[in-house]
Amino acid sequence: MSGIMMALMGASGIPLSVSGGSTSVSGSSTILGAGTKTVTTSSASVGTVSGGSTPYSYLWEYVSGDSFTPNTSTSSSTTFSRNITVAAGESVTATGVYRCRVTDAASRVAYGPDCTVSATLTETS
Repeated sequence: MSGIMMALMGASGIPLSVSGGSTSVSGSSTILGAGTKTVTTSSASVGTVSGGSTPYSYLWEYVSGDSFTPNTSTSSSTTFSRNITVAAGESVTATGVYRCRVTDAASRVAYGPDCTVSATLTETS
């Protein structure tokens, strides 16, 4: 058995793994007149965690692109928020990538899928 596989195995001999989960979430809003508004996305989920040793802990991590705030960063699911500024007649979209890191009681780590997070603010005067 490889060293990597052994590092991910729990006391039961079953590897810690994550299957399924959100691969994209989005949110949009409008604003009357130029300005800044917080846009919040729909909820992202890490998917199904199995193996390893319970309990599990969760941490939503930034991967790339525009930064957002995970609203419940230590939960198996979260929404994301970002302040977006628009000028008159403008529509602005921010896009970033996050993933959920799952750690079991024996400090073994597995990751959910990368999740593309996008938010759009449109000025509607």
